Amino acid sequence: MLSESIDAISSRLDDVQTTFALTDRAVAAGIQLFVRTGNFPDHIADDEAIRQPLLDAAGLLFLSAPSFKPRYLLVSSMHLGLVISGEREFKLILDELRSLDDDVDQLQDEPKWLTEYRDLGGDLPGAEEDPDELVLRFDNARDILREYHDEVLEFSRRVVDELATDFDRDVEGGHLSPLGADVADDIDDPDEAMKRAAEKLAEGDLLGARILYSAVLNEQPDNLDALVQRGILRASFEELSDAIDDFDGALELDPDHLVARLNRALALHSTGRVDEAISDYDRAIEQVDDNPEIWVNRGIARFSSQDFSAAKADLDRAIELDDSMVQAYFQRGNVHRVLGEVGHALRDYEKAIELAPGFVEAYSARGYLHLQLEDAQAAIADFQRAIELQPSDPALYYNRAHAHLLADDAQAAIADYDRALELDPEDVEALSNRGAARMMNGDLDGAVDDWETAIAIDPYYPTPYLKRASMWIATEQPEEAARDLQIALDNAPNDWPLRHDVEAMLEDLRTELGFDQPH
Repeated sequence: MLSESIDAISSRLDDVQTTFALTDRAVAAGIQLFVRTGNFPDHIADDEAIRQPLLDAAGLLFLSAPSFKPRYLLVSSMHLGLVISGEREFKLILDELRSLDDDVDQLQDEPKWLTEYRDLGGDLPGAEEDPDELVLRFDNARDILREYHDEVLEFSRRVVDELATDFDRDVEGGHLSPLGADVADDIDDPDEAMKRAAEKLAEGDLLGARILYSAVLNEQPDNLDALVQRGILRASFEELSDAIDDFDGALELDPDHLVARLNRALALHSTGRVDEAISDYDRAIEQVDDNPEIWVNRGIARFSSQDFSAAKADLDRAIELDDSMVQAYFQRGNVHRVLGEVGHALRDYEKAIELAPGFVEAYSARGYLHLQLEDAQAAIADFQRAIELQPSDPALYYNRAHAHLLADDAQAAIADYDRALELDPEDVEALSNRGAARMMNGDLDGAVDDWETAIAIDPYYPTPYLKRASMWIATEQPEEAARDLQIALDNAPNDWPLRHDVEAMLEDLRTELGFDQPH
């Protein structure tokens, strides 16, 4: 029953992706946005031919699968995140679900919220599923998750702990992973195991390949190719320290191994060891000085170390070697922006977009630059395009909200903060700024609610106190304003950019209240 329903949904998704040229990333982002907010991206919401297959897939992942295996409340989101980041194909999620049996996981002392959620799973979504009924089920599911927020959060923490424990144990031991990887048999022939690992890589089974490489290294600790490949896979799973260990071992065996050196540089940079990463890039460029990607990566590392002139020189060299390299223009645009060379930055971002019209980061960066230039409409247009390409990123709505505020459109800003907070409910900066927008719109109660919610999430974050103080000042309540300003100063770091202005504001309030008098 399970596999039949999955096959039907998979077939409809294949058809719609082929017909409308939808990428796996677009499918995953559309499903993720709907599950979180109840809305599809604009280009999907208005087209029933696209909307229905994605709605059925959402029902499979987030209603039906969790009714069998509750961990899929969390695991389905993890899978979609991997697809959106380009680390997994969507069809592999469906392949994993096919491997599930129809037996329901029975939990001891099952909480009431989970029983209610399971009941929403009902029949698996099939070809005749009523879309309105499915939408209603999701509305009810979101209500349950909100009502039992603390219990759901505790359940999620427990699932994450179990997945992490099982993952660490099973990857090294060769057992079945909770994410559905293949089992690694004992190996008799390391060469044959290396071939099988390469096949798994080609199939997109990263965990299965990693298990095989680990098995080879148990037999042959100095197998250079296995060390390099396992290091790359460890890095893909964000296990950067272990990845660096593998690359260290590979470079001890062969100091001129370029792939190991470049991947170690990337891992070192990601762990904050930027100077060491730059040293690896230096050595790589000594070996190969005509590879533009190496120059770009060293330029990015030098940018991180705030050596902007050296970063620009590296990126110039990359473009000289390959004038169609999108990342080189984009990263050089970032250098120009930091240096205040606005015209050059805009030209580089525009070139990156010309070369890659679907490059979300370039639209976002150019939009941010337009914000700095106080060109609200240009910023709104750039963030709008970025949102169309990546509708599940809350930062894009947050930044477009700033642009709407710059255009004096508080209502539009509030709508964008709403969407950002639907995607990331605990973003205290978005809550703080939505409160300010609500105050501008005359909704003082709503503003206070936002600031108090932000303070409840992070009582040591200074911004909501500062925003609330502005309301106390506007409503002529200086004592409350002074109290919030003092808390903001107490919580803020010593190098807080607003410290001087806030201290001056607080001093003026103290003078107004008579605190500068002898008594």
